[in-house]
Amino acid sequence: MRILTIISLFLVIALTSCTTPSEKVEDAENKVKNADKELEKAKEAYLEDVKKSKAEALDRLVKHQQEVIAFKEKIAVEKQEIKDKYTQKITELEEKNQKIKERLENYQTDDENQWKNFKKELNHDIEEIGKAIKNLTVTSAQ
Repeated sequence: MRILTIISLFLVIALTSCTTPSEKVEDAENKVKNADKELEKAKEAYLEDVKKSKAEALDRLVKHQQEVIAFKEKIAVEKQEIKDKYTQKITELEEKNQKIKERLENYQTDDENQWKNFKKELNHDIEEIGKAIKNLTVTSAQ
């Protein structure tokens, strides 16, 4: 009798602690749904970063173009010698600015790691153009 009670107790514990296959499937489905939600949130955040960064970069490129136009207007009243000195540099800066703008507009948002590298290079290139424009305007003022 004692053995029968122990076996019965053991069976009750064993059966209540086991999950059924349908419970396991349901648990797995919930985990997949949660993972899908997290993936979707991450994708949305990534796409928002791309959109925001592109807009900021385009704004900076437009600002650079405006600075170049203002500089052209400034040297338009100068002697031909001074105009000639800066014309080639201005043209190079405008071309670089345009190439960066085209790279940005043509970039396809495929992979987050590629985007991070692209964004880093893009920001570096934009900063370099900004420095070159600043140096150009400072040099002309002297």
